[in-house]
Amino acid sequence: MDNNIKIEKNFRDILNLYESFNDEEYFHSKCFSYSKIKDLHSNPEILLKEEKKDTKSWFTFGTIVDMLLTEKEEIVKDKIVINNKIPSAQFVKIANYIIENYSESQYSDIKSFTDEEVKNIYSNSGSNVIWKIDTMREKMINNLDSYLSFLVENKNKIIVEQDFYNEAVKIADVFRNHKWSSFLFMDDKDQEANHIELIYQYKIKYTINDSLKFKSKIDVIRIDHDLQTISPFDIKTGTDKPEWFLNFALYEYKYGYQGALYREGLEKFIDKIPELKGYTIDNFRFVYVSRLKPYYPVILQMDDLCHNEFLDFGISDRYYNITSLRDLFDELDYYIKEIDLGKTIIEPYELIGTFGEKVSSLYNRNFKQQNLLF
Repeated sequence: MDNNIKIEKNFRDILNLYESFNDEEYFHSKCFSYSKIKDLHSNPEILLKEEKKDTKSWFTFGTIVDMLLTEKEEIVKDKIVINNKIPSAQFVKIANYIIENYSESQYSDIKSFTDEEVKNIYSNSGSNVIWKIDTMREKMINNLDSYLSFLVENKNKIIVEQDFYNEAVKIADVFRNHKWSSFLFMDDKDQEANHIELIYQYKIKYTINDSLKFKSKIDVIRIDHDLQTISPFDIKTGTDKPEWFLNFALYEYKYGYQGALYREGLEKFIDKIPELKGYTIDNFRFVYVSRLKPYYPVILQMDDLCHNEFLDFGISDRYYNITSLRDLFDELDYYIKEIDLGKTIIEPYELIGTFGEKVSSLYNRNFKQQNLLF
């Protein structure tokens, strides 16, 4: 046992020495990510769009839960602001558009916007109202006059209502305290006693196909220094019932891409760390708590067969037709070269060799019985 303690203490924090980015560097890095390629096959035009922070409510909720679970309390308090006077989603979008496209001197007095500017602000922010200009201006002033200055004062912070934040706290408590997931949130004393190391929001960079630079942020990495295993986890929450998430999330939301890519990237990353030679990467797992049933977590594990399906073979059955990650990497490499040549319209990679024609035949479909989902 003394030898085990010596090994554990020597290796503690080794992984942190090799982390690729801080938070700001991670966001601004031009490396590709899971979110950038998951819809690449059907929507290659995503490569031409600038990546922006997602402001959707469900994404914000998940971000807050992650923060509550993986960051220190004082850091969370510094990043989140409670405001119970947030305008409707329509005017939040308008406010974000104004801040992104106008200088502070321009929107410090929104009454000064011209009629044409008011129309453009509504239209370009996705608000297709049929109000008269005077009504547009009046509603914008009533909803945003004080809110815009509040946004400026709390720039780069997450602004939410109290009930929204309280729900996130409740979900985080389930993750942290339930017997099925509490092993991911052991305190320092328990970690040391059990030769376990927990690392949160770990950011890595790795190379695929010899030239494609990727990045991944892994919610939880659990290192067992006795068993010499490294286990990656992703924390999920949403409005799907637990059983629905377990049965369909890998395919419907393409989380299978995330699990396979993250595990593949982590294996490549760990392989370059001499101190961790001999450690094995465990299966990727998603830990999920439903906002509809916020009483217990469920864990969705991608075994080797599932991992290899998403990574190497793809999935084609009567319900899903999912391209393998290997094929996505080839597509990505092709699209990058096309963009480098100045192409602004990207033709689908799978149709290049057929001059746009695709033959449909039921007999050519690949039905894998093990993949059928009922």
